[in-house]
Amino acid sequence: MSLIGFVTPVLAIGCPDNSTLDGASVSPTTGTTATNFTFSVTYQDTPGEAPDSYLVYFSDGTRRRLDLASGNLTTGAVYSRTVSGFSNGTRSTIFRVTPGTQPGTPATCE
Repeated sequence: MSLIGFVTPVLAIGCPDNSTLDGASVSPTTGTTATNFTFSVTYQDTPGEAPDSYLVYFSDGTRRRLDLASGNLTTGAVYSRTVSGFSNGTRSTIFRVTPGTQPGTPATCE
């Protein structure tokens, strides 16, 4: 049996543009190459301005776009993605949001 595990950061980050990134999770945290893993994070932006991108990055160099699962930007929107087919090993993750309405060079929130 092959095993896969994830280490997910604990997030509560103040982001540029008066937004926050919180509640990062992966479920389940361990499994096999056939397991479906769901990656989720909550993003809140008081003015309700949509970011340019919501992504989860994996320590193996890959990344996946997150999709709106529930909620809204002004009170907190949950973005998630279910992924399978990982090879054996333990990975870390980074959740990154790029706010879309910043003046000048955009800064990311991770």
